[in-house]
Amino acid sequence: MRSKLYIVVIIMLFASTLLNAQSHNEEVTIEGSYTPQIKKSERLIKTPEMPKLEFSIPKYEVNTEDFFYNYKVDLEPISPAQYTNKEITSITNNFVKAGFGTRISPELLFRHYSDISKNMSLGIGVEHKSTWLGMKDHPNTKYMNNNFSVSMNNRLSRIQLHSYIDYDYDMYFLNSDNNSDKRNIHSFNVKLMANNNQTGYKSIYDEFLLDYAYTGIQGGVHENLAKFKAHIEHSNSWFRKSKDIQTLAININADMNVIEHSQFLISANPYLA
Repeated sequence: MRSKLYIVVIIMLFASTLLNAQSHNEEVTIEGSYTPQIKKSERLIKTPEMPKLEFSIPKYEVNTEDFFYNYKVDLEPISPAQYTNKEITSITNNFVKAGFGTRISPELLFRHYSDISKNMSLGIGVEHKSTWLGMKDHPNTKYMNNNFSVSMNNRLSRIQLHSYIDYDYDMYFLNSDNNSDKRNIHSFNVKLMANNNQTGYKSIYDEFLLDYAYTGIQGGVHENLAKFKAHIEHSNSWFRKSKDIQTLAININADMNVIEHSQFLISANPYLA
C-alpha cells in the first residue's frame, strides 16, 4: 500500500515540474571583450642545393690516312656498229596548192623560201581565190582576192634588217542583183624593221620600225597610214651603292593618218627599270 502511495507522489511531482517548465521563459545575455591572437610562426630558411653534374666528352680518333681500292675491270671488246648511209630527205623550198570548185572557183597558193647567202634570206608568196559564176537568185555573188608578198631578212655585222612588201587586189559586189555595185579595193603595205646585234648588258639596244599602208576603194575612200616606232635602252649599274643592274629606256611612237583630213600623233615614254 505504501509503495503505491510513493508512486502516486512521484508522478504528481514530475507533472508539476513539467508544468512549471512550460510556463517559465528566461533570457541570459553574456557580455565581455575577446581579443583573438595568432600564434607566432617562423619561416623555414633552407637553401636548396643543386646536384653536381659531371659530363665528359669522349675522345674520338679519326683515321685520315689515304687508302686506295684496286678494281680490276675486264672489258670485253665489241665490234663497231654497222652504219647504213640513209638518204637525207631534202627540204623543199617551194610549196604549191591549186584547186578548182563549182561555179568556176579557182584557187592557187604558192610559197617560196630560200637562203640567198649566209646572212640573207628571201620569201615570196602568191595567192588567188575567186568565184565567177553567181547563184540562181543572186547572179552577182562573184568575188576575187589576190595577194602578192615579198619578205627579206639581212643579218649584218651590227644590225639585222627585216623588210616586207605586201599587195592585195580584191573585187566584190555590194549588191548581188546590181552590176553597178562592183568595188575594186587596192591595198599596199611596206614594213622595214631593224635591231642591233649587241648582246652585252652594257651595250645600247635599239629597235626601229617604219610602216606604211595604203588602202584605196575605186570610186570611194583612199587612206594613207604611216607609223614610226623606236625602242632604245641601255643597262648599267647607275647607282654605285646598288649591286643590281638598272635599265634606262625610252619608247617613241609616231602615227600619221590621212583620209579626208590629216591626223598626227607622237608620244614618248621614258622609264627606268
